[in-house]
Amino acid sequence: MVDARETETSAPLPEQCASLAPKSKAWVWPTLSCAVVLACILLANPFNEAGFCDDWSYGHVAMKLAQTGHMQYNGWGNPLILFQTLWAVPWIRLFGFSFQVLAASMVPISLAFVLLVYAVGRQIGLLPPLAAFASLVIGTCPLFLVLAGTFMTDTCGCFFALLCIYTALRSVHAEDLPAAARWLWWLALAGLVGGANRQVVWVAPLTLIPYLCWVRRRDLRFRTHSAAAYAVCVGAILIILHFFAPPLSPMLLTHRDVTWLLQHHLGEAITLVVSFLLMSVLLSGPALCCLLPRLWHRQPRWVFLTLFASSVFTLVEIILALPLAPYGNSMLTARGPYMMAQDIFGKPVILPIVIRVALTFLVNFCTLAVLGSVRSWSGVVLRRDRTLHVFAIFSVGYLVLILPGALTGFSFDRHLLPLIPLLVLDTLRRFSRQGRPIPAAAWLCFVLFASYAVASTHDYFASLRARTAAAHEIEKTGIPPNHISAGFENDAWDQVKRSDHVRVSQYQDRFVDDSAKGFWYEFWDHTPDLHPDFVVLNLELGGSAQGAVLTMAFHAWMPPFQRLVVVWRRKDLTSVIMAARTAASSLIWF
Repeated sequence: MVDARETETSAPLPEQCASLAPKSKAWVWPTLSCAVVLACILLANPFNEAGFCDDWSYGHVAMKLAQTGHMQYNGWGNPLILFQTLWAVPWIRLFGFSFQVLAASMVPISLAFVLLVYAVGRQIGLLPPLAAFASLVIGTCPLFLVLAGTFMTDTCGCFFALLCIYTALRSVHAEDLPAAARWLWWLALAGLVGGANRQVVWVAPLTLIPYLCWVRRRDLRFRTHSAAAYAVCVGAILIILHFFAPPLSPMLLTHRDVTWLLQHHLGEAITLVVSFLLMSVLLSGPALCCLLPRLWHRQPRWVFLTLFASSVFTLVEIILALPLAPYGNSMLTARGPYMMAQDIFGKPVILPIVIRVALTFLVNFCTLAVLGSVRSWSGVVLRRDRTLHVFAIFSVGYLVLILPGALTGFSFDRHLLPLIPLLVLDTLRRFSRQGRPIPAAAWLCFVLFASYAVASTHDYFASLRARTAAAHEIEKTGIPPNHISAGFENDAWDQVKRSDHVRVSQYQDRFVDDSAKGFWYEFWDHTPDLHPDFVVLNLELGGSAQGAVLTMAFHAWMPPFQRLVVVWRRKDLTSVIMAARTAASSLIWF
């Protein structure tokens, strides 16, 4: 029989690590991790009355379920959201419906995800301080913290994806059949529930159950359990899809569509996925900093060649106008989080080009350093490293499902969030074999990333609250709410409140502003009940608000600290924006 507990000989087993720390104090580390992450969430203050990103759609489904007892999709967003909708109903009935209540309901899930990172870290052999460091890095990650206090599906998706990883590790490391089979069925259950909320989680049981079966292929009873669990998963998925059809079924592509996309957009899709992978390296920075002392023991020639290659790659990225750090296209950008063109208009750059180039160079250096060290890994050890197998199998399957969205333009940086804990944990697992404490550079990097996450999250929601408040001030003058556009979240929520539906997005849609209609944002094509006579926008530092109906100031935690939102009449904006575009286009020649 294949020994499922075989791992790298230099890596301590989980129970050996547990014996090195007093069990009476084991609860301290995960508790501290959750306390720090909770403090960061509260400092960032993501609670507002307009929702965040797409959660207006998910919140509307939860509200309708609480009111009618039926799932009523509104045409926006592809996730099935069964779990988090059912999770939200008791909160709505107890406290009433509001986006603040929905956001608060997701905080326990976010903290459970942080605990799960710690649990996976302990399972793969990390001592409590290192496992807690991993959970802190992930919990305060700029890509996660902005979502942790919202009703977005990403939090649940991350939780259930990592729960599947945890159960698979417990099964593959189990010493006896009953334990291995029990964790196998927990994997199937976690995957089914998680996929019923965000379908991509289904990739976990569909890829990991066959691997677990292969590891114990000589055990007939385990093979029977594996076949039964896999059949249950496939059958349950088909039943769920039959009764709860994905809301964005019109997004499904014909063979002709797929062929055209592969011919014309494959390069762009690959570039997008690669940029997301580089973003994962960037966000794993605190963990990668733990490996810095090891670099000083490498030959100077190797270090010089790596630095030179990193410089060349960075220069090529600049010349070819390839994505630079932070590599994101929605939550993690040079201007912070933004949803649609209306939100980014007038939004200041918070990561100057110098910082972005420096971060790009560091990411290239880390990537090349890691790839260079792969050659030293033993093939025998890799074949026995069950933890790495589980991480790799899930990651590859997940990335395969990311590619179709990248082809159609509906892949976003937050979609890669489930893979970042795996990179952080595997990096710290390799660092743990050195038997050294966490270096100061890693703690400094963690503090910088966490501070940026808190500040950028705070500033986005402060802007959102200011835009909402400005819209309310205009309403007091007698203007109907559906004649005021206050940004993506406000516009979308006003639309679904009025008609319970928005026009479905399809990959053929031209997500560009329609100049023929004057000042017109692409999302307004999806909101037929919205008649935007007044528009609330951010105002760039030093910009002129002459002709504006109303200005409202708010305080930000990143420069510029004093910012403005401005209410314009749309008919006045048409001439203003056209003049600005003409001036911007003329600058191209200089």
